Parts: sequence; structure tokens; C-alpha cells
Amino acid sequence: MRFRVLPLCLVGALGLAACADFQRGAPPAAGEPEPAAGDDGGPGPGATVFAGAVHDTLLQGCQSCHAAGQAASNTAWLLTGDVEADYLATLPFIDESAPLQSRLLAKASGRGHAGGGVFPADSAELDLLIQWIVDGAMP
Repeated sequence: MRFRVLPLCLVGALGLAACADFQRGAPPAAGEPEPAAGDDGGPGPGATVFAGAVHDTLLQGCQSCHAAGQAASNTAWLLTGDVEADYLATLPFIDESAPLQSRLLAKASGRGHAGGGVFPADSAELDLLIQWIVDGAMP
């Protein structure tokens, strides 16, 4: 009898393992909300992303100085016009834990920026940058 139970237990264990969702990862920590169904960690509906309006805004407002051979070409932040390269170059200037304290926003509004304010405090451009950072600074 003992030898018949072991194969049945193995079949049952394999059946449970086949149904397991190994892609889900660790459960959320206590107090964290469960991810929404279908949430893959990407931007949610309506989230502001870098490619498109954010990149275009930075190119229009900043690339005239922050590009190779331009007035600010010796700074830590240069825009190339390539979305992926510019996104990666911009990330060090983002503080997702304190979005409004991000260096990108300080510079864009003129705080600590040799070029002065690029976007006025109440501008749609600065609001867009703030929203992008608040939404998680997604590519």
C-alpha cells in the first residue's frame, strides 16, 4: 500500500506545480496593494512616458545648449535626439522618491541653471515633466 501512495503523491505534486504561476514573483509586502489584473509593471493607461511629448519638450527647450558642440556641451547632461540615449541620460536627474525635488525640474525652472529658467513655473512644459516623473519616469 505504501508504494502506491508515493506515486499518487508525486502525480499530485507535479499537477500542482504545473498550475503554479511562477511569473508572478513575490507577494506584495504587508500594506502594499495587490497589482491589478494584467498589470505587467509598465505604464498604466494615460501615464506620461518619455518617448513622445516629454522627449520633444526637452529637445525643444534644452537641446540648443545641451548637445555636443553647444554652450552646455561640457555638462553632465547632453541630448542627442535619440529617444533611448536621451532617456538614459536624463534618468540620473530624476528623483522618483521626491519628484518635485528632481534636479531636472530644478534646472528647467532656473534653479542652479546657468542658462536661467527654461520653462516658467506655471507652464504646460514644466507640468508635463512633473507628471512624467510622478507617473514613474517611464521610457
